[in-house]
Amino acid sequence: MARTAIVTGGSGGIGHACVEVLAPNYDVLVHYNSDLEGAETAVKTVEEHGNRAAVHQCDIADPDAVAEMVETAEAELGQIDLLVNNGAVFLETALEDITRDEIDLEVDVNLKGTVHCTKAALPSIRKSEYGRIITIASTSGPHGSPTDPVYAATKGGVISFTKSIARMYASDGILANVVAPGPTATPMMREERRPGIRESSPLGRLTRPEEVADAVEYFASATGVTGEVLVVDGGRNI
Repeated sequence: MARTAIVTGGSGGIGHACVEVLAPNYDVLVHYNSDLEGAETAVKTVEEHGNRAAVHQCDIADPDAVAEMVETAEAELGQIDLLVNNGAVFLETALEDITRDEIDLEVDVNLKGTVHCTKAALPSIRKSEYGRIITIASTSGPHGSPTDPVYAATKGGVISFTKSIARMYASDGILANVVAPGPTATPMMREERRPGIRESSPLGRLTRPEEVADAVEYFASATGVTGEVLVVDGGRNI
């Protein structure tokens, strides 16, 4: 019998890759913000494996909308076993140029959105005998960012938040971990930055979304690992 997962930001990039690796073993609610076509493609991937899928649009910065998303997942797919906190925005704006509204957007989606999703899903996950919470952060969380310090601050925040969840809910059997990708080949990564990133990487390339998803799959199946951060960056921070 398949378990149930919610993947936020599941319509493209890393989120879509996460849906693909979970599809053989999970019923999945695919959350999206604006890319309905990408979300529907992800849903088809799950259904092709014989499992159930649902699609839900909402702004994860809105706690009421997030609560509705969780209710939809439970109503259509059942008790939640796994939450993948992937939804995020990356404006790549220098501190002297970023506006108050842009600061609020990154904080509200990246940090508060992760908190809202985890808080809303937690009651259902606590009932599971296989509760998992996996947060997609970034190597900019612990190491900083040369292009977007606010984004880096939010990612540092979600690392600390997820570690705290791991400590608080271990007695409930919930395992909470973080995947921290380096620069990844998704639409969020500007083309003009890619050559320099390739040159600075020991592997000579960007991280691939499916490599990040492989780390998510590991944490989803691991039974004795919690509060950890798994870096997937091609050795950039050796």
